[in-house]
Amino acid sequence: MAPPDVVVPDLTGKLAVITGANSGLGFGLTGRFARAGAEVIMAVRNEGKGAEAIEKIHAEVAKVLTDPAVKEKSERTGNYPVTSTPDEFSAFIRKEAQRWSAVVKETGMKYD
Repeated sequence: MAPPDVVVPDLTGKLAVITGANSGLGFGLTGRFARAGAEVIMAVRNEGKGAEAIEKIHAEVAKVLTDPAVKEKSERTGNYPVTSTPDEFSAFIRKEAQRWSAVVKETGMKYD
């Protein structure tokens, strides 16, 4: 039996912290909130199960990005998706944060 569909409003620009996000309802809501535009933080008690959830999400995203229709639509809007492992992406984000933090500090930029 398929789970019931959950209607989630547009959450663009919102931050969602999902507890128990590595399985069950929490894992399902993580995906739904992310698709609705939210920045999602997955809170888990078990690091191993959290890593498994990240790998599952990574596999699903990588699969979607190979869909020719998704690729064509992305490229039409100037986006060229690149897949990487979760560890590679984490390293990239850390490097970019370090790179741009000097600019933010130097200019006094603020986040609204």
